[in-house]
Amino acid sequence: MAEQIESIVITERRAIPERDLRTQILEAMREDAHRQKSHREIDQYLSQHQSSYLITVMLQSLNTQPTDPFWAMAERLKVPADLSHPDTVLGGNVEEMMKRDPLFSQLDPDVFLAVQQSLIQQEYKANQQIFAKGSKAATVALVSKGSVVINNQVVNAGHFISKSAVYPNSVHTFDISSGPSGCTLHIISQDQIEKIVFEDSIRATYTRKTDFQSTINHKFKSMSQVEVSFLAQLSEPFVFPKGEILAKKGTVQNKIFVVTECFNQQDADNQVELMCSNQQKLKVEYKMEENGVKNGDVIGAEGVLIGREEKRDWICQGIVQGYWVSAESLKLRQELMSKMKKDVE
Repeated sequence: MAEQIESIVITERRAIPERDLRTQILEAMREDAHRQKSHREIDQYLSQHQSSYLITVMLQSLNTQPTDPFWAMAERLKVPADLSHPDTVLGGNVEEMMKRDPLFSQLDPDVFLAVQQSLIQQEYKANQQIFAKGSKAATVALVSKGSVVINNQVVNAGHFISKSAVYPNSVHTFDISSGPSGCTLHIISQDQIEKIVFEDSIRATYTRKTDFQSTINHKFKSMSQVEVSFLAQLSEPFVFPKGEILAKKGTVQNKIFVVTECFNQQDADNQVELMCSNQQKLKVEYKMEENGVKNGDVIGAEGVLIGREEKRDWICQGIVQGYWVSAESLKLRQELMSKMKKDVE
């Protein structure tokens, strides 16, 4: 038997491609977005076909315990006989419903939580008018129980209505009324949304300022924390669009740019493309420009401090935000400028 065994020659070895953490996170985000899209399509199908409570619960069970065999899931489900016409909702509570919505699911966690906590519950009786056609759309509402009727179309629980209210000066295109069994809405006003977004922008500004100080600490090690804080007070915010050349090769800069955030439009396009299609798109690799601006870059420091030209172009791959400090401001603080020179010479 041993004589019949021939030697095996490995003619091809496939190397496992190395993927950085950022790539893995982006792939996970896209897969999650794809699953959310599938959930919404199933939800819409169930709503249109008035499917039974059993199907809905089975789908929820598959979602929470996808590795269970079918018989185990069926054995575990105990469906009351009197629940023959409940709401076909994928999502047992307001938070789960919000996470399945294409707009609210994309909010930052802090904004998402603030919106959720600001929702006010309101009850409506059967066939009661909620919003009149032509009236100002100033309230976004989540149908959390029952159903509503929009232009003769029934919208079951689990869906947001009047989302146009997030835009100023919007009006209702159709009459909206509660369904034959009434409904429960969780609502939030446009003013409240604007307040939450404004407060979040203040928080984001503070975070970027903190990132500025952290980057300066790393770049200029001779500076004390007090001096770094003072430099932050001299700084001004900047925003550059995609394609902008922040600094050109061969120029001597008169500002120090500290990049605290880069928004890559290609990543956003991939997310939108995935959310708008139920087919898994082939991922197109996006090659980072050799001269692309990245988070944490400090640009122009050598020009401001020692008069040295830029060795390369600095091109914005997407929206770039951060803070800059002018040469004029630094020249009035010679002691601070001298310390910074030591770290770039």
